[in-house]
Formats: sequence, structure tokens, C-alpha cells
Amino acid sequence: MDRLLKILSEFDVISFDIFDTLLLRTVINPQDVWRIMEHELGAKGFFKARRKADRETYQSATLRGGEHTIDEAYTLMGDKWKGFKEKELEYERRSLVGNPEMIEVWYRVGELGKKRVIVSDMYVEEDWLKTMLRQKGIDGWDGFYLSSKMQKRKSTGELYKMMKRDFGVAKYIHLGDNEWSDVEKAEENGIVAVRYPKLIDVAMEESPFLLKFLDGQSSLDSSRLVGALAIGWRKYRYEHPNFTFWNKIGFMLGGVLGYSYVGWIVARCNALGINHLMFVGRDGYIWQKIAAEIAPEVKSDYFYAPRTISVRVIGTNSINGHDYVARDRQRFADEYNVSSDTERAMADYSAYIARFNIDPNHTALVDGMSSQFSAQRLVEEVVGSKVFAFYLMAYSRPITGEGYIQSEGCSIRWQRLSEYLFSAPEAPVVDMTREGPVFKKDVDAFEKFRMSVYDEIVAAAVECARALHSSNVKISQKAWENYYDLYAGTIDDRDLSRFELARIATDVNHIQYYRILQRGSINSVRWWTRGQSLKILGRPVFRMRGLLKDGVSHKSLWLFGIVPIWRKVKRLYYYAEM
Repeated sequence: MDRLLKILSEFDVISFDIFDTLLLRTVINPQDVWRIMEHELGAKGFFKARRKADRETYQSATLRGGEHTIDEAYTLMGDKWKGFKEKELEYERRSLVGNPEMIEVWYRVGELGKKRVIVSDMYVEEDWLKTMLRQKGIDGWDGFYLSSKMQKRKSTGELYKMMKRDFGVAKYIHLGDNEWSDVEKAEENGIVAVRYPKLIDVAMEESPFLLKFLDGQSSLDSSRLVGALAIGWRKYRYEHPNFTFWNKIGFMLGGVLGYSYVGWIVARCNALGINHLMFVGRDGYIWQKIAAEIAPEVKSDYFYAPRTISVRVIGTNSINGHDYVARDRQRFADEYNVSSDTERAMADYSAYIARFNIDPNHTALVDGMSSQFSAQRLVEEVVGSKVFAFYLMAYSRPITGEGYIQSEGCSIRWQRLSEYLFSAPEAPVVDMTREGPVFKKDVDAFEKFRMSVYDEIVAAAVECARALHSSNVKISQKAWENYYDLYAGTIDDRDLSRFELARIATDVNHIQYYRILQRGSINSVRWWTRGQSLKILGRPVFRMRGLLKDGVSHKSLWLFGIVPIWRKVKRLYYYAEM
């Protein structure tokens, strides 16, 4: 920024392009606005008709050496689409945001007393565009050269000539994103040019997986998501110049999944008549903050239902179907003689949970990944009735509730990273009193590391959710899984080294920690695992750590009753040994 301002200070007249410079679109292709209109307005055939009219009017304008206009396009489209011009302008307005970086440049050069000029090729009316710029925070120009008004184009150099005739002898410099119209044509007319790279190009360079995601998803949904991410991340970086690796992980992974999960919950709440969400700590820490951004009308609470109290209150008899979980909780129960503590734990937790005024008919719990649903069982035990619950991933069928991802008896490739992302900047809970949780005092290096970076994850994740919500982005479960897989494929050795201390504990006492990612290779291919078990006659023989990408069926085809066969193998990655 300072370097650019130093350059601009040497010139008398500074001209700016509008689109992709002063204003940014939250979609990848400007014509995606027409696609969105067709989709949301149920206007079948609109996109094709609008694109055809745009092409024909542009060709006609080019032949006469001028610019086509939005009125010409709608005249050509006929009465069928009468009234859609105003709708298009509204959708266009909603798709545009001010570029904070260029807005600061705009006002800084104004403070230096420089002449600020708008030079843009665009088919909309000048008055509409001036109003739009002011709404987005840009005003005070000394000249306004718009192709639809002047009937001359920047891409032919004619708008630059008009500007130079009006401002006379001066030192000129132009800022814009287009190599042809903003750089070459400006320089042909004796104007120094500075190319401002398109944010989507910058995003693709920094995060190459986004291009693959665009290719593999619905063009409309992916355009919205990638466009919003490109703008949102650039804005975050601009406002937080000392951003970190964990900010980016929080934004690109935590924010995207958190927004997708919470958005699904809010939609289901509307359908089920639920108006009170209780986010289970520590998993729900970020989710509650995201819910406050995208659904402030829904009442939300953050509460604790630790496994240490669950084992004390409901015991271990209800645990089934998972040997590791059963052994771990039984070991905890034996070690701490929890049966002698049941009445005190029940009384204290009942007093604690009473403050949340749970109405079983209109309240739902929000939790992360679970197979035994200990938090839900605990709350139901003290409340004395069934309580609905949402799960990011349910390993088995929820008691009363729904899982965003259902994966009976099987893990998923992003489980541990997701568990790490959705935690809280606080130590594990070891006990509960009537007033609230008692946190573990002597935490080990892994917990200290997680707590030290978690504020960075939270801040960026919430900012990402805000950006996606403002752009009305929709992310399906399948789209998220594909997004994550593509992101995972770009993690290099340098990134892996940053995860060295990033580990999670899976036991009740938070003693046994496992890597969420680690370095390794099999035939120089990265593997991500679900941790499936190969069984012979129903008994586990060994843990198979390398596994399968998306689309793999969890159903097993048994050959002679002993060998499971998985059907699809698309891409192999590397994941941590548990």
C-alpha cells in the first residue's frame, strides 16, 4: 500500500477502473448474476436470452465504434422479460462490494490533492453506477468517463483520449485489472498503467485447489463460494496484515464447514419449529458465534456436558458398539470410583442445566462427532425427557436428532482435523459444579499449543461465515466433502510441519493424544484414512490406515464370508496413524 501511494503521489491525474478494482463481484463470472436470477426467480430461459442479447448488442456497438447499453439488450429481448431490467440492477447491486484496499487508495490520493477520475467500460446507466459507487463508499471524483454514456470505449483507447483532452497537460496514471484495456490501451495513450490483479486470480494462485473445486461443482454454487472466499480472505488479510497460518486454516476450513453445518441446522430448525439452540462445549464454541452472525433471531446458549460427568451420572452400561469407547470410560469409572459420586454429580449438574430453561419441544442441542451421544444422554437424564440434537457427524443413528453426515460405525477422512478446528480456547473440563465447569489446571504441551492458536482460528472462521452469509452462499454436504478433499491435496511438507503440535485427545482424561496430520508416504502418494478394520470371521485383524476418497461405500461385500471389498477408489492421501 505505502509503495503504491508513493508511486501515485508523483502524478497529477489518477484514473481508476471500477469493476474488479474499486468494486468487487462476489461471483467469478459477471454473467453468473444472470444465472442466479434465473435460478432464484424461477425464470427459465432468462440466462440464455440475456446472454444472447448481450452478445448481439455488443457486436452491433462494436461495429459502430461505441458501447451497447442495458436498455438495448432488454429491447431486443422483448416483452417476455419486461421488468427484469430493474431486477437485474438489484441483483447486480447485491453482488458488488467495495474493495477496502482501493477505497483507501482513493481517499489517500484525494488527501494529497490529486485529481481522481473514473474510467470504465460498462453497459449500465451512469446515474445508477454513480449511486452504486456512493453506496459502496466511493465519492468525490473529478471526472467520470463511462462507455455507455460517452459511447466510446476504454478498450479502444477513446475514453483515455477524452480524459486527456479535458484535463490537459498533466502526468497521468491509471489503475485497473484488465491487461488489454487497463494497461496496453492506457500506455498507448501516454498514460502510465498499474495493473491491479483480479482477486480471483490471486486466490487461485494462493489456493490452487479452488480452481479444481470450480471445475468439479455446480457452476453457480461454486462461483458464489469461491467468489465470496476470494473477496473475504483478501479483506481479512487487508484488515489483519499480521495474519497467520492458523488464520487461514480457520478461514478456509473452519469457516466454510462451520457455515455449512450451522446453515443446515438453522434450516432444519425452521422446519422443525425449534427456536432455541444449545451448543455443547467445547465443540460448539465457534458454531454459536457463527449462528449469531447468520441467524441472530435464534436464541442460543453455550453450555458444558463433559464426558467425566456423563460417566458419573448415566454410568457405562449404556455404552455399546465401540470397544475403545467402552474400555476408556470403564477405565475412568474404575479409576475414580465414580459410583460413589453419582448423587453429588447429578444434583450439581441438574442445578447447572436448570438455568438454560430447556423446553424439549423447541430446544435442540448442537454437538460435534459422536457415537454414544453422551452429552445428549446426560441432558436427557437430568431434564427427564427426550431432547432433540444435531450432530456434525453421527457414527450411529442418533437417539432423537439428526446428523449432518451419517456414517454408521465408520470414521471419515477429515474427522480429526474437524475436531481440532471446532474446540475452544479453554482447557478440558474435569468437573462440574452448580456454578459451571472446573477446568483442568495442568495442561500438557498439546493443549497449550491448541489454546495458543485457537483465537486465531475463531476470528478468521467467524469472518469467513460472515462473508459467505452476506453473499448468500449455499454449501451442500457433498460440496463440502469435495472442497475439503481438494484442500487436503494441496497440503505440503511445510504445512504438515505446522501441525506437529496439533493433536487431539480421544480419552475421557485427555491423556492419550493423537496427531491430526503427520508426514509420510506410500509410493509417494498422500493418503487420508477413515481407519477401517479388516475382519476375519467377525474379528478385527489389523487397522488399515490407507483408504479411500469420496464416494466409497461403507457397505462390505463378503467373499466366502471373510473379505470386505470396497468398490470405489478415486484418490489416495496420507493421514495420521492413530
